[in-house]
Amino acid sequence: MASLLMGSQNGGGVLLSVVFLGVGLFVFFKGFFVYRRYRLLADLPMMPIRSVAMGLVEVQGGAVPDRTILSPITRTSCLYFKVEIQAVEKEKGGHTNMARVGTDTGWARFYLQDDTGKILVDPEGADLHLVSTVHRETSPTPEQNPASPPDSPSPGTPSDQELNRYGAAFQARQRRWPLLQVLKKLWISAFYNRGGVYRPTGAYRFTESCLLPYKTYVIAGNCTTNPQPRDEHDRNLIQRDRKRSPLLLIREGTEKQVESTLRYMSGCAIYGGAILALFSLADLLYLLGLLRLPWK
Repeated sequence: MASLLMGSQNGGGVLLSVVFLGVGLFVFFKGFFVYRRYRLLADLPMMPIRSVAMGLVEVQGGAVPDRTILSPITRTSCLYFKVEIQAVEKEKGGHTNMARVGTDTGWARFYLQDDTGKILVDPEGADLHLVSTVHRETSPTPEQNPASPPDSPSPGTPSDQELNRYGAAFQARQRRWPLLQVLKKLWISAFYNRGGVYRPTGAYRFTESCLLPYKTYVIAGNCTTNPQPRDEHDRNLIQRDRKRSPLLLIREGTEKQVESTLRYMSGCAIYGGAILALFSLADLLYLLGLLRLPWK
């Protein structure tokens, strides 16, 4: 496989085989992680919200907002948002590179409600599977001060300038090693004109995902006492408890839909990762002269 891609260059073929082997093993073990999530949901009994007890529970219901927040890219009223941020860089020849900046998140507590009652949910640190709602790449705008806070949310779609300020502000907060940033700037200044070195353009690519209210969700997490109940029906809280049970799983859909999806995902990852790893290992051994393959 890798040898076919790299032709007669065995050195490159070996490297590519090692990379594919690593990817296959990662996907293989990731599948078991997903399968563990599936087994946990399958073994946990689904309980009416009114009957939940302290400890690990699984409940299903509609998300009713206590309050909502605005997502940064589309100004969507949501309960949780995740924004993957990449900086657009270019070299002297015009080639573009996407450098990962980080992931920005925001959330608000909400209630999960069924026919028997409702329970408060804190989605901080939750394991969510969110479908990307928008991909947007901005154009470079005049230089902004990266230390300045992002613009306040405004109605409608934000401009490229607003989003670039938001991306620059987030990127500035991620820079924990000032000396490393200085060395990077010196490197770019010294070698940019020689080609092969990428320089930031001030533009960004954003991928936003949201957890929307008034949809049906399955939630598995630790049920504890609500420290600030509003009334006698608001005594419980589902959240992530790192000491007792660090799991907080939130998935859209019914119990059967969520379990079926997790089972399918884990199976694809386990079998697909195993096949990729085995073929890559066989190809690696062939390139090293340790194995003969009948089709080569």
